[in-house]
Amino acid sequence: MSDFGGHMLREQLVEITCNDIEELYGDYREGDLSKYEATLVSSHIEQCEECQAFVDTYELVIAVAKTLQAPPRLPDGFKERLRKGLNERLGISLSEA
Repeated sequence: MSDFGGHMLREQLVEITCNDIEELYGDYREGDLSKYEATLVSSHIEQCEECQAFVDTYELVIAVAKTLQAPPRLPDGFKERLRKGLNERLGISLSEA
């Protein structure tokens, strides 16, 4: 039994809300809902333009995130040289964070 926004789900007809979709879509997408819960989510999305737009945006964010590359690695000793240079130039004493 799951709790959807205050709706206790059993194998009975339950209406879920757009807020429920926002909370559950990640689990739905990963296949972590029961078949019954997944059917409720799928049915709501099919009938709700707002949730269709939410899903489209969610999927776009995932697709874009997959294309991102890790930032380049700073050369060895870079932070120490930067800290030393700033300390000398600004007349301060920055310590390691």
